[in-house]
Amino acid sequence: MNRLDNSILENYAKRFREWRYQKVYLKFEDKEGKIHLYLGCKRGNTKHLRKIRRKLKQIEAILSKNIINRDKSNIAFITITFNRNCFLNNTYAWKFVSEYTNDFLENLKKKLRKKGNDIEFFLKTYEYHKDYYPHVHLILKLKKPLYTFMYKGKKRFVSKRKLFQWDYGFTDAEAPKNIKHVLSYLIKYCVKNYFEPANEQKNMNNQDKTLTILWLFRKNTISHSRLPRFESVNIARALMRGTGRGCVNTLKGR
Repeated sequence: MNRLDNSILENYAKRFREWRYQKVYLKFEDKEGKIHLYLGCKRGNTKHLRKIRRKLKQIEAILSKNIINRDKSNIAFITITFNRNCFLNNTYAWKFVSEYTNDFLENLKKKLRKKGNDIEFFLKTYEYHKDYYPHVHLILKLKKPLYTFMYKGKKRFVSKRKLFQWDYGFTDAEAPKNIKHVLSYLIKYCVKNYFEPANEQKNMNNQDKTLTILWLFRKNTISHSRLPRFESVNIARALMRGTGRGCVNTLKGR
């Protein structure tokens, strides 16, 4: 595949939807010999979306503890747009989008550390343009706040050009006005295409396109810094520990 376009994506989207809506169950056996079936987690299915929602609650709690005032902010919204002249085609850009984004983040860390600062937490999601080139949404929580100023109704960073410059495209860096702005940005821009109502019969929508591209190029739905583990223990894990037999097989639902 040399290039992504509507016809090619529709073909892959059909395959993805078939895989997505095919239910797979994990089969466990407890000490008493009883069989327990649990729905497997697959990209885009109900269990996968519940998992993302749980993560988002933890992320909201982390981002809620911040330093945001009139002149400073330790939360940064960054959008990375790929320069078409620097890449062979949109397929190449998607294939290596993670590497280029991670390279941007590593360079940013080096610049911040020189000033005694660092990235405390990050959230990364991918989206596509009309020409199917990727662009990346980042939410960064820094250890120390950066100076900001208002420009055309948006809070910008004083050191934007030097700090957030990227050689392979364009960056837009914005500071939130308050905590509500942080949470609304998280839902509106970072995960807006993941929670559209699922319907097996309807035509391909933005959710199908986004998830198909991520599935096709094996990209995480969302990427982030390490989160604390949930206190609750999964029932399936408890069963595995009790019997030592683990997952016996999978059953495909019809």
